[in-house]
Amino acid sequence: MEIQPEKRMTLLLKGWLTHDAMWLKSAIERYGIDEANELNLSAIQGLCAVETQKICKLLGIGPVTSREGLDQFLHFAFEQFGKDVIEISWDWP
Repeated sequence: MEIQPEKRMTLLLKGWLTHDAMWLKSAIERYGIDEANELNLSAIQGLCAVETQKICKLLGIGPVTSREGLDQFLHFAFEQFGKDVIEISWDWP
């Protein structure tokens, strides 16, 4: 039996989201919410820098430098990589 590529990718992505949630839960239990949030923020900042560069390279664009560029980038990223895994929206204050 072989899993279809789309289903395999969805399973892997959902597994990673579960891992992330369980990691945060464990960090909260061990270090408390404030320290866990600080660790999580540090990890997210590193992840964002790396993944944003990868996506910009894939798109053939330079760094995102405006709110409009960021909005377009985020719409593209979630449309391509997350719409089947997570529901998300944002609003600019």
